[in-house]
Amino acid sequence: MYLQGTIGASFTEEGRGIHSGEPSSVTICPAPAGHGLIFQRVDLPDPFPIPALAANVVSTRLATSIGVGGQVVSMVEHLLAALLAARIDNARILVDGPEIPALDGSSQRWLQGIKAAGRTRQAAPRRSLVVRRPVLVQHGPRKASLLPSDSLQISVLVDYDHPLLRRRSLDLDLSDGAFKRELCWARTFAFSWEIEALRKAGYIKGGSLENAVLFDRDGVVNPEGLRAADEAARHKALDAMGDLALVGMPLRARLETTMPGHTLHVALLRELLARPEAWSIEDRPGTEGN
Repeated sequence: MYLQGTIGASFTEEGRGIHSGEPSSVTICPAPAGHGLIFQRVDLPDPFPIPALAANVVSTRLATSIGVGGQVVSMVEHLLAALLAARIDNARILVDGPEIPALDGSSQRWLQGIKAAGRTRQAAPRRSLVVRRPVLVQHGPRKASLLPSDSLQISVLVDYDHPLLRRRSLDLDLSDGAFKRELCWARTFAFSWEIEALRKAGYIKGGSLENAVLFDRDGVVNPEGLRAADEAARHKALDAMGDLALVGMPLRARLETTMPGHTLHVALLRELLARPEAWSIEDRPGTEGN
């Protein structure tokens, strides 16, 4: 049978939050079977456990933030995507600061750290949430659906009023190491004409060309350019994968999303979980993969 897994050894990453601009560090520690992925704000007195679940999402404005009892951890999606891809089901995630550090704006360093720490199998079956019936949410031109599938698949379409970002699409099966090859390195992005308003609103205080791709009206401001022509679509798929981790277990489904975003993804998960006839929880048959 497929078995649950935890991180093989604790490790720490440090940096600054892209929105708060404040220094923060994250230490990922092993946890017992059945524990799940649970964050704690260790910079606060009496930190509450904050399970990484859709029910605990408190904000989806420019990032996914989860919280319990007024204690909040922001921008969890890049780390959660890496943990899901590496099949880490159980971990204590100790956060010293209000926000997960941005690092380079992707999941690459998270995945590298997790892979270096290793995965320890645990004596408990690894269960999956299996989508049985289609579920759809739509917010104006933005829409997302979850469809039955034997594996986790993500299809995204982005279409921005920019010469490099018109009708960019991506369709991936996130099995067999595809996250590392296709998504983990894709960076978050922003538009130059929105920067001033976002900063006045209290966001992107820690944003820079070191942790985001910046588009101006004609192209890319970053001197190194894009890591792929469709990097923005790939980052949206990365974000979606991190948000899907908030189901609380591996997901067997196909996500199709047009103009994706955290608000849309979380609304879709909540719609799914509110419809128990649309899904089942199953042990995956077969032999545990690498």
